[in-house]
Amino acid sequence: MTIYLPADGLEAASMLERAVALGDPAYIRIRNGQEPIVSSCNEYREVSNYDTPVLIGDSRPDVLIICYGATITHSLRAADTLRQQDVSVSVLCLRTLSSASVNNAISLTKTAKHIVVAEEHYSDSGVGSIVGSRISKCAITIGVEKAAEHIGGTPDELFVRYGINADGIVKRIRETCLKEKL
Repeated sequence: MTIYLPADGLEAASMLERAVALGDPAYIRIRNGQEPIVSSCNEYREVSNYDTPVLIGDSRPDVLIICYGATITHSLRAADTLRQQDVSVSVLCLRTLSSASVNNAISLTKTAKHIVVAEEHYSDSGVGSIVGSRISKCAITIGVEKAAEHIGGTPDELFVRYGINADGIVKRIRETCLKEKL
């Protein structure tokens, strides 16, 4: 089964068309379709294969943020903030969760000093754990922590609570990857 991870409503529509055309089992992970449009940028238009992650930024950054779905917008905002603070940072947007996609992402981690995964999932069992188990350097995962609490809220409120929003990502990167620059 192909698991599609659209960045926004435009990409979700495109992925739906592809899934229907292929006729294979598919799951498209979508939110409410109100996310800012990011898939129209040049980097997205240059990559037509959904198993190829989209790299936005330098190919040899100090910090590489791997993200997907709703975390893409937050990761791009965090990268903009860090660039304004003279941090070399790139964002790697996964579009499917497949062995090909993960292998492509892992090959792009080799040139970065620090790997950060912005995870809209539990931090110990999603993309971060897959990537972390397959690379030789430490990968930091920012995601939902498992706890015995029962809380509710909108996805954006929960992103703030768990630090998966742009400010939380910047804070975590500054505390863990860039502490020698503070």
